[in-house]
Amino acid sequence: MACKDDASPVQQEIKGSWEQYPLSFFHGGEIAEHYFATTAVHGNTIIYGLGTASVIYDLFNREVWYYTENGWGKYGDFPSYKRLNALCFTIEDKMYLGLGNDPKEQDKGLTDIWEYKRAERTWDSLSYEFPGKGRNGAVSFVLDDQLYYGLGEAGEFFSDMYIFEPQKGWTSFYTERQAYTTVFERNGEVYSCFGKNAEGYLSTLRKFDPITKQWQTVYQFDKSQNRVDAFAFVTKEKTGDCVYFIGGKPENAGEDFWWCCRYPFTTGTLEKVEVPAFDSVIAVNSVHNKGLVFDGEYVWKLIIEE
Repeated sequence: MACKDDASPVQQEIKGSWEQYPLSFFHGGEIAEHYFATTAVHGNTIIYGLGTASVIYDLFNREVWYYTENGWGKYGDFPSYKRLNALCFTIEDKMYLGLGNDPKEQDKGLTDIWEYKRAERTWDSLSYEFPGKGRNGAVSFVLDDQLYYGLGEAGEFFSDMYIFEPQKGWTSFYTERQAYTTVFERNGEVYSCFGKNAEGYLSTLRKFDPITKQWQTVYQFDKSQNRVDAFAFVTKEKTGDCVYFIGGKPENAGEDFWWCCRYPFTTGTLEKVEVPAFDSVIAVNSVHNKGLVFDGEYVWKLIIEE
């Protein structure tokens, strides 16, 4: 995919078809809204948990749930410190959870990682603690059964990135500074989009090269779309692979928070997608080629022409 140097404006809005389901688990209870929660996908299962319903009132959540098309189930409660923006990831058939920020000192990064033992429904603490500084807006992804975690900022923008292997621990390298970006995976390749660095907001779509450990710009978005902390999911459609970007905090305060755009890789244009008025976007993922948006009350499923 060649890089487009000229920023392309957003194309005419296309109609989005969404189905709405109550955010409730299979035996009829309800999962409370939790800000700064963590989410991950393992196969066709979405993992969701931790976070807080209120920082002020110390309403922190230790529960970890999983969601399939059959409904909700619950993993064992997480035993470690209360935290915001925890990182959940899977390598091979194992699930890991940890890192994130101390809610009372949000610039203080937590360094522990735990492995979930499915058979015993318990968590085991790993001996390898994160060696870097605490940070906000970190970049993370799993590639070739390795966790990549780092960058972000804490008064300064960091260029250090770390690779975690469960049997070996951490190694590090340096790459382009960025924070609060939107990261997604497509066909075994990792992309980063939007976010910001010390010079301001980023308007580019960037692909990670695991050989050089650097990011290559492949698309230039119109700056009117600049934002941080947006979500993304990838689908396969009649026209080819598409990535959907949802929510986030726009650079322009006048822009609508309930924003969704689709980027088809075959056309290289950004198309605005009609969305319902979500209560608040907590998590976004896709299973069975269906995009799912979790808000405080519902799960919204995007109907896609395949």
